[in-house]
Amino acid sequence: MLRAHPHVSWVSYGDRADWFVGAWRDERGHVYVNRSFPSAGRIRLEEDRLLPDGRREAVRRSDDHKYRPSERPYFRAAQVRRDVAWTEPYEFYAGGGLGITCAAPLLDDAGGVRGVFTVDFSLDRLAGTLEDLEVSPRGRVFVTTGQGTVLIGRRGSGASRAEVIDAELAVATARRAPLAPGVTFEFDHHDERYLGRAVPLTVGDLKWLVEVVVPERDYTEQIDAEARLNVLLGALALGVALITLR
Repeated sequence: MLRAHPHVSWVSYGDRADWFVGAWRDERGHVYVNRSFPSAGRIRLEEDRLLPDGRREAVRRSDDHKYRPSERPYFRAAQVRRDVAWTEPYEFYAGGGLGITCAAPLLDDAGGVRGVFTVDFSLDRLAGTLEDLEVSPRGRVFVTTGQGTVLIGRRGSGASRAEVIDAELAVATARRAPLAPGVTFEFDHHDERYLGRAVPLTVGDLKWLVEVVVPERDYTEQIDAEARLNVLLGALALGVALITLR
């Protein structure tokens, strides 16, 4: 699964007794096998790096990892639906960043959730992909909730001025999206004119928006500059003409 789908972060199975096995890939493409299980009242962790030749290299061991799959958001979502469920964005365990999980429950004979298979998608990694898109010198691309909350956008703490402005633009675009579905529209924000467009994106049963927001001046600055230059050249020509006539 990891080799076939580069945007998948984790695949795993965890059961209601907190036994867990999974595989994940880091940003350099290295694949790791992760296994944890109850032991003497704690959670024992064993994690190995999978080498290209199939051998395993031990990289991490812990007698008290604390990871209990039965307590995680994806497990609870699968328990509620008793069917394939997509989580709302949540913080992955141990600072793994923001992501979403597709969870498929394994039911016992009584219809209870015995365990849950998962596929994780890192929103932080997708943010890196969006940052590489250049729609204009100051244009921005976001993936947001239907209300305009930024899920994928500029990476950071969320407190920088640029991120605050991004958040405001995303909300402003989401408000106008239902009035102009799939078409470009104009709006003003903090005395600046913007062009915006929002396209619906469905992820499982989640309803999101892909938004593109561009300051109008990104397209008009060159025209304005050429117009100013033409005026300047015209004035210069007029001045030369007047001097010559004298």
